[in-house]
Amino acid sequence: MFKTLHSQIVYKNKWMKVYEDAIELPDGKTGIYGHVERSNGAFVAVVNAENEILLVKLYRYPIGQLSWELPGGGIDEGETQLEAALREVTEETGLTLDTAEPIGAFYTLNSCSAEKSHVFIAHVGDVSVSADDVSEDDEYIVEKKFMSLDTVLQMIDDGEITDCLTATVVQLVGRKLSASKM
Repeated sequence: MFKTLHSQIVYKNKWMKVYEDAIELPDGKTGIYGHVERSNGAFVAVVNAENEILLVKLYRYPIGQLSWELPGGGIDEGETQLEAALREVTEETGLTLDTAEPIGAFYTLNSCSAEKSHVFIAHVGDVSVSADDVSEDDEYIVEKKFMSLDTVLQMIDDGEITDCLTATVVQLVGRKLSASKM
């Protein structure tokens, strides 16, 4: 639909590249389109024996607020999606998982990035998390806890959870957990 006439990197660091492209629209008009390149991500819905979901609360600089989210982050070069997901859970929660099952993949902001987040679910049985179980790389996490599905859904409804990936995945997990009870 759009024809790229020219593309240039206008900013980059170790986490992202920002592009400004000269484009031609289908009607022949020209314009610019900015977009961001970031590594894909991997996130895990960790569910315990009581069907509670593990969330972490961390500070998000762009919005200037604390945010409840699923554990997860970027996929490092040479890592599989699953390896990244398991590493992120350990780094952010202190839990060591052996495996997790893929449940979906989502473009997190497809209007300006092709970044894709791969999502997994892991059933962990009867475990707990401690505030001290965070790697030095994730010291921005201020809280983590297992919460009932109803509580998390209410937090979405009340606007306490505003991260779109977390809100989407929690609702997906809720449907999967409901279906498994049938």
